Formats: sequence, structure tokens, C-alpha cells
Amino acid sequence: EVKTGKIKAIANLSQTSDGRYLENFNHAISTKVEPGSTWKLFSLMCLFEDGIELNDHVDLNYGKYQFADRTMNDSEEHNRTNVTVKTAFALSSNVGISRLAYQMYQKDPQKYTQHLIASGITEKTGIELSGERKPTFKQYPKDKNDWYATTIPWMSVGYELELTPLQLLTYYNGIANNGKMMKPYLVQETQQYGVTLQETEPVVLNEKLCSDATIKKLQECLLAVVDSGTAKHLKNDYYQFAGKTGTAKL
Repeated sequence: EVKTGKIKAIANLSQTSDGRYLENFNHAISTKVEPGSTWKLFSLMCLFEDGIELNDHVDLNYGKYQFADRTMNDSEEHNRTNVTVKTAFALSSNVGISRLAYQMYQKDPQKYTQHLIASGITEKTGIELSGERKPTFKQYPKDKNDWYATTIPWMSVGYELELTPLQLLTYYNGIANNGKMMKPYLVQETQQYGVTLQETEPVVLNEKLCSDATIKKLQECLLAVVDSGTAKHLKNDYYQFAGKTGTAKL
């Protein structure tokens, strides 16, 4: 529930050795993964806050670009070069987002990691369920021995970091909630023999993730994903929605 953080439902399926599926582990709060392309929204937020504009341009270089000794590839080969930031996001271009992040943060990585800390996403959500794991993020210069020339471009597109599905969802919900990030919760109230013992009030984790101008740009980019980007096959004539496709190499 966008305004409050109230969780409508959680479903988790694990595959057994014989091919069956069971709900026997809460992956939503206890399994940390590299978020891949879904993380590009956070990087875009940082870039907008630091001066990049929707209609600025970035060269996708046909979907391949060299950073130090590693090559960043888009998910598929293409013939695109110069596109707007909005288009790069709608197409989920690894090259586009990583080049922008490299340009902005390579000489001052702490500028990017400070956005991480300020957002609150480096901490647990605090949901009242056991087993929530703390996200894993590098912090420059604290992790300087584990910080590479390729860390910023790879981190910007969802690698070299880990968080749970619920932690990522909490951030996305904050963008949908116009910048106010809410603590997720399941139990609205507890009762005994019809008498209310305790009620849960919504809790704000971060009152303002970013500026109002940035929020509007991010929401416009999320709409573009469905309107003309990687999720355009889901577009329909009945209602408008926004979103972000996500892939990650395992």
C-alpha cells in the first residue's frame, strides 16, 4: 500500500529436488541478491540530483563499452548510439546508465555512496518479521582495497551490491509515494476476545528521498519503460502503469 507501507501479501516459492514448489522460506526478507537492472532507478535518482537532465544525451556505443579491463554489454546487440537519458533508461541500457555514472562519480565515488547512506537503503527496513538481512554495499573509501576502476559502472547497474526483494520494493514504493519511503508492515492490529490490544501506525523511514523535481523525472522514466521501452509489450488500452524490467547475471 503506497501511502502506508502496509503489505497486502507475501508469497515465496522454493523448488525442491524433485521439481515441486513449496513455500518454506521467506526469500522476500531473507535472501539477498544483486538487483541488476532494477537498481538503475536508484542510480538515475542520484544522477538527476547531481545535475543530469532527462533530455541530456549519452552514447550507447552499439551496446558495448570498455571500462578499464572489463567490457560492459547491453542485454542484446543493437545499432543505437546517441539517445536521451530517458530513452537509455526506458531501454534499460547498461552502457548508457554506467557511462553516465562513470562520468559523474568515477573521480569522486564517495558522492555516490553518500547518496546510498542518505537514502536509508543501506539499512534493514525493520519489518517485524525475523530473518531480515542487512543489505551489502561497498562504502568508499572504507572499502578502498575492494574498490576497483570498474566498481562505479558495475554498481550503477545493480552489481557489486546485494539487498532483499522487500528492501528494493520499499525503495520503489518511496518513489511511487512522491519521495516518502515507508516502513513495510504486515500486522495492522492485534486483538484478544474482540478487544484491540495494539494498533500499528505507519512509520516513515525517509521523509524525502530526493527533490520533487527528481521524483517527477523518475516517475516519467518509469512510465516510459511501459510506454516505449522494455515493457512495451505489457502496455494496454485500459489503464496506464509504470514499472521497470529487471535482469541479472547469476
